[in-house]
Amino acid sequence: MTANISSLYDRQFVHGLYPNKNESQELVGTLQKIVQSAGALLEVNSCSIALSDTAGTALVTLAALQRNGHKPRQTRFKLNEGVAGWVAENREPLIINDVSLDPRFKRLGRTPIGSMICVPLIDNGTFIGTLTASNSTTNAFSTRQLQMLTIFAEQAVLAITNARHAELAQRQATQL
Repeated sequence: MTANISSLYDRQFVHGLYPNKNESQELVGTLQKIVQSAGALLEVNSCSIALSDTAGTALVTLAALQRNGHKPRQTRFKLNEGVAGWVAENREPLIINDVSLDPRFKRLGRTPIGSMICVPLIDNGTFIGTLTASNSTTNAFSTRQLQMLTIFAEQAVLAITNARHAELAQRQATQL
């Protein structure tokens, strides 16, 4: 039995454009596992994932790995604002060796940050978000780490898409 996807919300949801407070626990859990795995891969304590909002004009941070168990902030950046916004706008990965020298960097808290790495999350040509990690020291990331994170991001997109499809199927089953 198939169900027609009838609302704009559902179409946006399927295409990966609907992060908000109502995201499923499964998706939020998946995002948290992604940042934990990315943090372990890069050996950093600070990593976050931001997804595009429904309008495709902003990025919303939905999961973060932070030192000392601090609660993640749900930050919202316009495209081309901040490091993740630049990556979203340009659809290119980025390493910043010294954030104090880069005008794209926006300080969000007191945690010292020396360098950052950020990659786009793209699903079948559609931008869905960014995966960002930072380190307190400068020159902490190499091009090899950028390659590893880019490959990891491709797998993360599959996990995000699967979690979203599972939520959509659950919602449709509930409606039926």
